[in-house]
Amino acid sequence: ATRFKVIEFESAVDDTRGAWCVRYRLKHTDRDAVLSRNRTLLVEDLGVTCLHPENTNMVIDVGYSERGRAAELKSEVSAELRKEGETFMRSFKFKSR
Repeated sequence: ATRFKVIEFESAVDDTRGAWCVRYRLKHTDRDAVLSRNRTLLVEDLGVTCLHPENTNMVIDVGYSERGRAAELKSEVSAELRKEGETFMRSFKFKSR
């Protein structure tokens, strides 16, 4: 509870995948990352969480994140990372049994 602090959270239903999915964006701080002791990092996670359309006991979460000191990061995920991350997230497909 002392390591992470949520700054912003947004979510919305994503009906583009043929399954029940929710896209999310989470911005938070990380106050005690292993390689950044005594420094607070800013983290932004973007992703989609879906209930498998055939196996409702399975939830799939696909996403990407960027982290760094506040001075190193802009207010949002860099454009290059966003492009690569969104391409990766669009590439996942559900397989039938």
